[in-house]
Amino acid sequence: RVLTISLHEHPRTLFPQTGWPEETGSGAGEGSSVNVALPAGTGDAGWLRAFHAVVPELLADFRPQVLVTQHGADTHFEDPLAHLAVSLDAQRSVMESCHELAHRY
Repeated sequence: RVLTISLHEHPRTLFPQTGWPEETGSGAGEGSSVNVALPAGTGDAGWLRAFHAVVPELLADFRPQVLVTQHGADTHFEDPLAHLAVSLDAQRSVMESCHELAHRY
């Protein structure tokens, strides 16, 4: 079993226009993908609020044996290709939260 959770800029404003909230997987994988699409300009407060509102509860329900995390740089405010405004401090906070969550399961 695999669950993919993605917090990213809304596909309406970012190429390649994938990661819509209604894209949840297909066939046997239906329900295995959760896309949290954030508006362009989302900063630390909104990004952290979205993470903490969605990820811990999903992991509590899923009860993973292993977390494999990928923390892309496209959320960073200096990324020239995306339109989010997240700081290194917020990214570090999410990584620390993932570490704590990994030890719960």
